[in-house]
Amino acid sequence: MIDLNNFYSGGYYLVRGVQRQDWMKTNLLPETIISLSHLCPRYSILLGWMPDYRQEALDFGIPEDKLDELDQWCSAAYEVEIGFPLLFYTLEGARRFVQRFLPDTENLYLLGAGLPQEREEKYWRDLPETERLTTEKRIQQHLPLAPGGAVLGFEVLSVCTNEIYCSWLCYGLEQEMNTLFGIVPNQYGLINHYEEAKKVSEWIDEDWMRAGADHYDFWVVVSYPLVESHS
Repeated sequence: MIDLNNFYSGGYYLVRGVQRQDWMKTNLLPETIISLSHLCPRYSILLGWMPDYRQEALDFGIPEDKLDELDQWCSAAYEVEIGFPLLFYTLEGARRFVQRFLPDTENLYLLGAGLPQEREEKYWRDLPETERLTTEKRIQQHLPLAPGGAVLGFEVLSVCTNEIYCSWLCYGLEQEMNTLFGIVPNQYGLINHYEEAKKVSEWIDEDWMRAGADHYDFWVVVSYPLVESHS
């Protein structure tokens, strides 16, 4: 049983599951991947702010007749409900967004990211102020993850330019981690066990060039209902 009290909240994200890509190790990964990284389409405030992202907004499921309203929402919600570019501060804020802008909820996930407290103490606590951007500021608050979600597993991820960015899967490490540690991704493409995710993260720490020269941490991934339950 995973005790979420041992994690700090890294915010909440709206993510569309994506089909496994051809270059991935098909013998280890499921047909549909759920990831907090850029492997999956994620709602970003840029979809409302940037005209060049209009098609991406439509592809994510924003109705065309809502695009002007979305632009207004982004201006009002920035640093109130959403940080740059894709971290929702609260479950309630993310749910309000879904109700207002995403009528098509097929394959849509509301995910919470939780950083283990031991990783925060080792790698995040002494970050200089200039490196405390959106995700780092959120972790610095030491907030708990909201209750009421279902743990899907763990993901090994890098944080770059304000956001959770790359996954260990971006570099095709699933085969090597299976060979070295016997790790088998679960039905979401995530890692089932805390200690397994820690092994992957520590293995990358030994040589950052193994995964794009970035530092990686492991995060618990929690799925929440898109609509609050009143039962």
